[in-house]
Amino acid sequence: MKKSISATSPGKVIISGEHSAVYDQPALASAINLFVRIELQSDSESWEIESQYISFFQNILEIFYKKFEKETKNFTVKISGSLPIGSGLGSSAAFAHATFKALAQFFNVKIAQTGMISLIQESERYAHGHPSGLDATAVVLGGVVEFQRHGDELTYKMISSTNLHEKTFFLIDSGRPTETTKDMISFVKATLKERPKLQKTIEDMGRLTTLLTLQIKDGWLDPFLLTKNQRFLEDLGVVSEKAAMMVREIEAAGGFAKVSGAGGRSRGSGMLLAYHEDSAKLREFLQGKKWLNYPVTLGNVV
Repeated sequence: MKKSISATSPGKVIISGEHSAVYDQPALASAINLFVRIELQSDSESWEIESQYISFFQNILEIFYKKFEKETKNFTVKISGSLPIGSGLGSSAAFAHATFKALAQFFNVKIAQTGMISLIQESERYAHGHPSGLDATAVVLGGVVEFQRHGDELTYKMISSTNLHEKTFFLIDSGRPTETTKDMISFVKATLKERPKLQKTIEDMGRLTTLLTLQIKDGWLDPFLLTKNQRFLEDLGVVSEKAAMMVREIEAAGGFAKVSGAGGRSRGSGMLLAYHEDSAKLREFLQGKKWLNYPVTLGNVV
């Protein structure tokens, strides 16, 4: 007898600390009110999923089977929701999270938050090679997360985000990167080896993240710190010319913007996280430019 069950997961944005988080520096991320929805149907022999996601989905099923010894063959999966895929918004972590949640419901298995993060992190290694764990943590906790990696150990905690939750941010599509997150992580690793002085940029990003986190805990936000984070990413070489030009145009209009995610070098760099004290003015600017964008809320989305 066929049985269907569904689950959702939010995506995430990195407010500060992308790439530097891989090198044991602090990072700050937030869940967003854009979601992936996964529907699983048992006893099916067909795949209702785009071919590029099949191996990733199969890996998630294998992880669940090894952990809980529950037979996961012959599931059909349908993907829907509002979260853009492959744009630096944690879509692979959200996909895994929603799938593990649906499997847990299907088999009546309870998974604690720490266990869920570990499962997603294992699936992320398959997708990205050496992920920081930030995406997995952010989508599971569902708010604003202060995060740091210490070797193989992850430390994280939720922080109060009332001031952020009341602000309107925009995600602006600079174009889907041709490079994968795994590609970009490998690029930064090679760049740091060739140019050791850029290690200071990694450390500066960590210090900026700490400052921004303290501000949010104190109930305010200096948006210029988003600009500084963007410049660090440009120094690391993970921002394409197109994305950098878009950021400069937003700045000329009085706003602040940065790449949120691993970035991209050749064409687009994924989503830009943008803010303006006058959100209506930024919305009007984006309409004039005809750039695809998403108004979003940070924190407290689950």
